[in-house]
Amino acid sequence: MRHTRATAVRRRRRRAGSSTGLGFAEVAGPDGTFASDREPVLRQWDFHDLLFHSRIRSGRYDGVFGAVYPYRGEIDPLPAVKPAPPGPVTELYRPRRADLDAADPSLTAAIESRRSHRTFGERALTARELGEFLYRVQRVRVHRTPGADSPGEDEVVSRPYPSGGSLYELELYVTVLRCDGLEPGVYHYDSYAHRLVLVSAEEADRRALLGVASRSVGFDVHPHVLFTVTSRFQRMAWKYRAMAYATTLRHTGVLYQTMYLVATAMGLAPCGLGNGDADLSARVLGLDYLRESSVGDFLLGTPATGTELPADPGEEWHMVNSPDWAIPLDGPGKPGVGEKSSAP
Repeated sequence: MRHTRATAVRRRRRRAGSSTGLGFAEVAGPDGTFASDREPVLRQWDFHDLLFHSRIRSGRYDGVFGAVYPYRGEIDPLPAVKPAPPGPVTELYRPRRADLDAADPSLTAAIESRRSHRTFGERALTARELGEFLYRVQRVRVHRTPGADSPGEDEVVSRPYPSGGSLYELELYVTVLRCDGLEPGVYHYDSYAHRLVLVSAEEADRRALLGVASRSVGFDVHPHVLFTVTSRFQRMAWKYRAMAYATTLRHTGVLYQTMYLVATAMGLAPCGLGNGDADLSARVLGLDYLRESSVGDFLLGTPATGTELPADPGEEWHMVNSPDWAIPLDGPGKPGVGEKSSAP
């Protein structure tokens, strides 16, 4: 009996040693605590974040990875362009390229003047401005459908921002709160036809989405428009293994920057948000959470008066690396003699 028990103990120790050696388990210290509970770096990693980080890049994951088309021949891919939902349609203004070339500030001016606005102006955003903004940010520019002579190639589109594989899985939904020339409501942006399709006219839905945005900012916000960025997840997962969701998040960041720069060039007030409610937005927008749900939220309006950053930001701010690059803007997106923008 003693021999049997001793053998079992040795086997358990060997198994435990193998697990700890492979990193599957930790051994508690004499005080009963684990290194991950004491070590400052590990304590600041949430488990799911570290697991996500280790699985979306090569090196710690030896499974199938990348553009391997894991479901080809088993599941049909989603179309490159999402069919517009049913509902009343509002055609949007289409800007002329020549007008933008004549009026826009330089790219450097837009980048250096970009900032996040959390208060908004008395003047309402206009339907013309919203149409121009969406056209410059998210419209479909090119659509390619492979023919019979190119079997196996992807159906793709092109939009103003880059996207892995030209798959463009992101959609924009527009919650209009105050916009001259457009009724309040929640709309889907049809990026192919450049128009809005009404999804919900319920005030309660608009208030619910705005409430989540306010909690993300930390106080009540009153933007003129709230954008909900959603992802058609299977558009990415059909092609990419182990990195589809991570790539969607990368695309969301790229879209945010495009929205920031276009808004700044137009003299508008943008603000990207760090949190949202995917379940709530799926309910309001009539979406299936697993097929398409929110991955980002973005505020837009006109700038509030008196919120310009001073040329001298004060003692707490220290201008670093070419403070002369804090380019003053005079009026809507135009370089001039106004106050300088120097903060995030």
